[in-house]
Amino acid sequence: MRIVLFCHSLLACWNHGNVHFLRGIVRELQALGHEVRTFEPEDGWSRQNQAKDAGETAIEVAEAAFPELAVQTYRRAELDLERALDGADLVLVHEWNEPELIAALGAHRAAGGRYLILFHDTHHRALTQAEALGRFVQRLRCVARILHARNARSGTPFRAEELEDLTQDALAAVWRKLPGYDGRSRLETWAYRFCELEFLRRLRTRRRGRLVLEPSLEGSPHEPLAPPVPAAYDDEALWEGLEALDEEIGVVLRLKHCEDLTFEAIGGRLGVSVNTAKTRYYRGLQKLRRLLAQSTAGRSTAART
Repeated sequence: MRIVLFCHSLLACWNHGNVHFLRGIVRELQALGHEVRTFEPEDGWSRQNQAKDAGETAIEVAEAAFPELAVQTYRRAELDLERALDGADLVLVHEWNEPELIAALGAHRAAGGRYLILFHDTHHRALTQAEALGRFVQRLRCVARILHARNARSGTPFRAEELEDLTQDALAAVWRKLPGYDGRSRLETWAYRFCELEFLRRLRTRRRGRLVLEPSLEGSPHEPLAPPVPAAYDDEALWEGLEALDEEIGVVLRLKHCEDLTFEAIGGRLGVSVNTAKTRYYRGLQKLRRLLAQSTAGRSTAART
């Protein structure tokens, strides 16, 4: 088949997480024996920002790394659709294309184009399920807060535009897992884990670091401040430890460290007193520390044997 792909970019990855997916699609279609023509605008914002951040040669480096993509750039006012679509059997129009181009492609097909055209838009629910999406977004505003707080505690490894991209990934993860939500906890509390996992996954790909759990510095007159945890723990071990805690203790730790809530807010959220929230927090932190120490010792023993 002759396949034509219109996309935002195949060469620039600046705040463009789809680029890796799109490259894989093109290369897989080529491996199956199809002819693939690819088009992207020469003035796309991802290309422009990548050139600003990494220099004009950044695109040339990508072209050299993926010569089989054979990307054709265009200016919208000068794009010849008749030539671009000549002999096409399938036309793929990915999201982030300009509305004018999408309309022109639809009109070309309606005027007698002899090809199948597919329009892809991850965010179609804004039209098809507007009311449900509105409720979903309203309740999951905490996702951005969780990730911003987590980023601040980690020394701001991600820039603002990277956090926006990370927030979209976390929201997508929550949406995919939504059928498994059983309602036993608040939706916002249930969603925190996916935010944390997405953050850790992105951080690990950047620096393959290890997560450090630090106790809250919000002191309590009734409970001694837990001593700091000097060691960095593997994030999988940390999550195993959190899962092993009693739910009434674990939820306090998650609300404190993932949503950055005060003890007053945690008490209000859970319907308990402030002192009860503090007691559960410090008790949970001590139990988690012991679990992590046991996990570390166990792995060291296994490594020696």
